[in-house]
Amino acid sequence: MNTNSGKHRELMDSLYSGLRFPEAADLWTSFFAETKDQIQYSNWRHLNAKRQEIENRVWKKLIHPKAKVLEIGCGKGFFLKRLHDNFGSSIEYYGLDISPIAIHHAQNYFNYPKYMVSSGEKLPLESSIFDYIQIISTLEHVIHPSLVIKEAYRVLKSRGYLYIVIHKTSLDPLLVSSACSLAEMFLKKLFNKDKQYSTSKYSLPLPLVRDETLKAIKEVNFKMIERNDLVSHINVGFYRKRHVPISFLLGIAELTNALPLSIFKNLEYRIYRK
Repeated sequence: MNTNSGKHRELMDSLYSGLRFPEAADLWTSFFAETKDQIQYSNWRHLNAKRQEIENRVWKKLIHPKAKVLEIGCGKGFFLKRLHDNFGSSIEYYGLDISPIAIHHAQNYFNYPKYMVSSGEKLPLESSIFDYIQIISTLEHVIHPSLVIKEAYRVLKSRGYLYIVIHKTSLDPLLVSSACSLAEMFLKKLFNKDKQYSTSKYSLPLPLVRDETLKAIKEVNFKMIERNDLVSHINVGFYRKRHVPISFLLGIAELTNALPLSIFKNLEYRIYRK
């Protein structure tokens, strides 16, 4: 991924200009999905009852009336709209994204928040002004995750909360996709020992993101409040190419999502207090 901020914004603009599936809850899926099946799966990932139950519980625990909240990397504003579904006009909403085109999509989707165009690494905001900040599946798409964490810390009020969603290692419940991925990773490491791989020019390697994020959290002295799994994952694209029915795959995803088995969950949420 390009490490120049201006080039990175251009890269994100080019991505958001090419949306093929506007019905997707997630802007990234709108661009990267190849079939309607992948949209159906992605929307399940965002809208399934268990995930919404977790999010609603977390938000009601952390956010109080008249709170000032910010989402860094808000995309189309999906999660800000989810917050509004819980709190209505009782809190003050802000959304930030590096891409003006993403903000345009957000304004069309949910125009209630105050939106800003900026990178997360250098927020155009005063210090200590927000009660709550959320960064949801965004840190892999920035240049420097550690700087985003440090900026979030700076603009949070004392005793304010940070809610992040990040990737973790997981096992595909049908095993075949995981076995193929492990074999591919082994071969890449065998011939390129020092190189970390990302699946896209738009993303950083997930292990690198996780390490840098958790290191920055420790450096700024955030206090861990809660950590847990969020949603399960199955490689729908891999199996659909092999003609496995989408209804079967969604059934497996729903089943593994309900089970208390962390190994099948590839997203986790973490709550920190300043």
